[in-house]
Amino acid sequence: MLLTVVTYTLLAAALCFLGYRVNVREQRLMTTQGKALPFFSWEICLAIALVTLVIGFRWQTGNDYPMYYKSFEDLIKYGDFKNRDNFEIGYYLINKLISFTHCPPIGYFAIWTFLQVLLFYFALRNHKFLLPWMGFLLILGPASFNWLTFLRQWTISFLFLAAVPWIINRKALPYFLMVMLAATVHKSAILLALFYFAPYLISENPRRWVYLAIFSVCVLLGIFPQFWFRAFSWIFNLIYALGYDKYNGAVTPLLDGNFPHYNFFGARHLITLSLSVIFIWFYPALKKHFVNDKFLQLSFVLAFVCVCYTALWFNTHAALTRPADYLFVFRWIMLAYVMAYLKDIGHIKSLILVVLLSCAGNYISYYKLGYEYYVGGNTSIMSTSKLPYRSYFFK
Repeated sequence: MLLTVVTYTLLAAALCFLGYRVNVREQRLMTTQGKALPFFSWEICLAIALVTLVIGFRWQTGNDYPMYYKSFEDLIKYGDFKNRDNFEIGYYLINKLISFTHCPPIGYFAIWTFLQVLLFYFALRNHKFLLPWMGFLLILGPASFNWLTFLRQWTISFLFLAAVPWIINRKALPYFLMVMLAATVHKSAILLALFYFAPYLISENPRRWVYLAIFSVCVLLGIFPQFWFRAFSWIFNLIYALGYDKYNGAVTPLLDGNFPHYNFFGARHLITLSLSVIFIWFYPALKKHFVNDKFLQLSFVLAFVCVCYTALWFNTHAALTRPADYLFVFRWIMLAYVMAYLKDIGHIKSLILVVLLSCAGNYISYYKLGYEYYVGGNTSIMSTSKLPYRSYFFK
């Protein structure tokens, strides 16, 4: 547990510092020469290398880690997947290509992590003032452990983030080609087609109380899904069609009113709700401060849809919230904007509060998972895979 806290904290601090350095250098260059830094600056290269080294060479970290490890191991040994036969063709071909390098399964995770973080930084190349905060949120922000678990969905999520300019500039052809390509890696990526129309939801005169009211309704409905859930039973067919059919047995009991009764008012969930309220509250001020920033406007729409959707389905089953995985990164974007704004206007105490809230949920998770494993004695393979962090080099 101590290794987890130290590793992630130091990595987040390093990414924050590197993001700060590259932003300062670019601002200085823009002032003196009127041009931006090249994308592959030494700060960006070092940040990508650090994340690949630390995250890419993790060991048994994330619920899906054993499945992906076994799949690639079988591909190396037998030339095909043995533990799962319904992987999409694009994902299969990428893995087949990686297998030609004869790298061990741990190298497979490093390659995917490198691709993810490369897309992450490339997507933010024109918003370097967000990098200090986005580097921090990538490692310690809400849903960062989700990133370590769902390999394919998060690769697509970072690809989607990099494709946002095609939405802003209304370039339909490259965007929908990207969607079709992503769907060959995970079928659920077809949902990204809907987000091309997100700009139509942008309000030029945002009213925070309207957004807060809508969010509050979603939170209240999420506490008592038994009163409205049957009306949405048709969504099961959509969930299964998107590649989540393995959850069939777990989701079906919900139709009979057998809900899991999650602790809706637990500390981590309350922190998540608080962070959602924060970026909604600050959005009108952000829109005035970052004038004509279309990336901010689109990010808010996608982040708002994400938090409303997850709040609504929170007390049902995790499978029903999975489509929102592609939008989690936009919550980071909005929190990064809030942090950048608070720094710009000199509200340091508020900035510190938002930073601490952003990482508090993760530290609580590290403690609970570590306690369950080391003190509770739950050392099954699934429990092992839920450990926040272990390094391949110190396994």
